[in-house]
Formats: sequence, structure tokens, C-alpha cells
Amino acid sequence: MKLLLFFFIALLYFLPLNARAQQGYTASTGEAIWGSTGEHRDLSLADAGAITDGGDAFLLESLIPANPTDNHRDFRFDYKIKQHVTTPVYSGPIVYYVNSKDGSVAFTAADNPQIRNRIRRDLGDFHFGIRKATGNFLICGLYKNESSGRMEKRGVDLGKDNDVNALLGEMLWDQMTWMNTAEALSAEDLSDALTPAQIEIIESSSVEGMRGTVADRTGRGDQIIDFYFIPFPVLERISVPFMGINTGIIKNFKKQVNQLVIYSVMRNVEWNGSRSNLHFYLDGLYRADATFRPGEYRVMTAFNKAGTADAAQLQAEFIQLSRRMEQLNRLIANCPKGNAGKACREPYQQEIKEIRQQMEERSQEFIQKHQLK
Repeated sequence: MKLLLFFFIALLYFLPLNARAQQGYTASTGEAIWGSTGEHRDLSLADAGAITDGGDAFLLESLIPANPTDNHRDFRFDYKIKQHVTTPVYSGPIVYYVNSKDGSVAFTAADNPQIRNRIRRDLGDFHFGIRKATGNFLICGLYKNESSGRMEKRGVDLGKDNDVNALLGEMLWDQMTWMNTAEALSAEDLSDALTPAQIEIIESSSVEGMRGTVADRTGRGDQIIDFYFIPFPVLERISVPFMGINTGIIKNFKKQVNQLVIYSVMRNVEWNGSRSNLHFYLDGLYRADATFRPGEYRVMTAFNKAGTADAAQLQAEFIQLSRRMEQLNRLIANCPKGNAGKACREPYQQEIKEIRQQMEERSQEFIQKHQLK
């Protein structure tokens, strides 16, 4: 759950201006499962009739393949979510695509003009971003080459390349912890961060609110989270404990059904030295068919796990080489002055030249490997 919060914060900071629609991806939106207009209810139930197999749906795996974790193959998503959020950084709508197999998320500037237009960026055009199942962020778009002045299709991969199963295990543990501590909320607990229209939808729908806690591994105290559910099951097939950014579909391990979360609050979240509540409201959940193609972009990897490890190794090598050059310069200083010391100085000067060449070659290797130019 906290991983989803971190993704949302990163989304707010990475979206720049002047995006171009459908650059590097194709996406279409299918039927609505939930919409906050019309009858304000789970639309899939109208087609399914009486729910008799909610438990069976809970056990079924998603049919879409899990997304890759590299930067070359295509990423696919089978759901689209529209939300309204209220945070200290931004209040308004966000739209993104979700893979129901691994929980990875993709967002586009075309779908998020409100966020895009409040972020000042002048280095190029943003096309799309992906939060991988590893927790890494892959941001793709056009970047202005300062040397040539041309716009190039570039990307950046950021993150620690976490183990997918380890992150899934943390999410599952957090969810079980929340469910084991959850207690019922009343309608009076609805926050005034919601609009009157949103509160009306929740109050007029069959909704149950629950408040639970998730242990904070940073030692800052437990995180209080409120979820407002549609109490009856949905028949969507998901393979992750929670699909969405704090609203969407949750696996209720106690009831053994999948349920829709249409509103949530993360309470007393530490933010710039103070505490704030973060609100997430579900405007729409749709089936979708979206494919993102990062292989069309030259992706910089200097800031992911492999890149930072290579940079640390390169820095250690350069420190040793710099120390050797300092030693050689001291030896040169001890040589006799003028022509008398030429034979003394030459081998040291040659070694310094070779070290500088070595450092240049290692720098170029790093630049080429991690696509810095």
C-alpha cells in the first residue's frame, strides 16, 4: 500500500509540459465496471445477475501476462482507472492503466493534462511513464540534446530493481495486517475533503467503511488507512492483493472475494515536516487494452540499481587512480630540474598519461553502457 503512495508522489513530480498523445503507446478503453455518474454502482453486476461465484472469482488468476522488467519489451495493461485525489501537492483527477497480473501501472500526459500543466519542465516532451512491478519508474518522452539542439526519443529508468516477489510479499503482509486491525466506520467518518457530490454518491451507494493500520517499517509509527468498499464481490480476475493506487479492486482475504474500493484516506502521512491526510476517490474503473513500447526510446539506466552500482565502482576506481597520480606528481617534483631530470620525469609522466587515458576510456564505457548520450 505504501509503495502505491510513493508511486503517486513520483508521478506528480515527473510529469512535464507539452505532451503528445499516443507517442510510444496505443490504448483503448472498454466497458465500465464502475462509474461515478449514472447509477453510481458496479456496472458489471447488471450484466452478471445474482452473484453466486464471488469466491470462485477470488481464486482465479488474471489472464494478462505479467509485464517485463527491462526497458526493451512491450508493456501491456488491461484496466484503466480514473481517480480524484486530494494531497498537499496536488488536488484533482489522475488517470492511469493497470496490469492485473503484476500490479504495474502506466500513465500518460494525454490522460493527465491537469497534472501536466502545473509542472514546469523545459527539457522536452513527456510521453508516458511506467511504474514496474520491481518498483522502478520508467519515464519516456522527447529530450532536447544540448549539443545538437535536436529533440530525441529518450527515457530514464529509476529505482532499486527490487525483487518482484519480495515487493508482492510486502504488499500481502501490509494488506493482511490492515485486515486484522480493521474496524467499521460510520457515515459520520466521511472526510470533508470530498465534494458534496462525491459524498452523496458514497452515502447513496451500498458502502461499508473500515479503518485499519499498517506497520511502518521506517519506525515513524503505524499508518492509519480508511477504505470504503462496495460490500458485494466483483468478478474481475486479479493476481495482486490490490489493483490500483489506493482505490480499485482489493482481495478480501477474510471474505475470500474481490471487492471494489471507491474511496480511501491515508491519515497523518508525514509530509515536509508535518502531517497530512491523503484522499483517493474512484471516478471510474474500465476494462482497457493498452500497449506501451519503451523499446522505441533510448533509455538511460545510470540511476537504477545496476547504474548506481557501476557508478560506485567507477568512483572507487577513479579514487585509486587519482591517488596514484598524486603520488606520481610528488615523484616528478623530486626529480632534478631542467634537462638533468628529464630521464627521471619521463616514466612518471608516461604513467600519468596512461592513467588519464584509462579514466577517459572507463568514463566512455559507463556513458555508452547506461545511454547517457
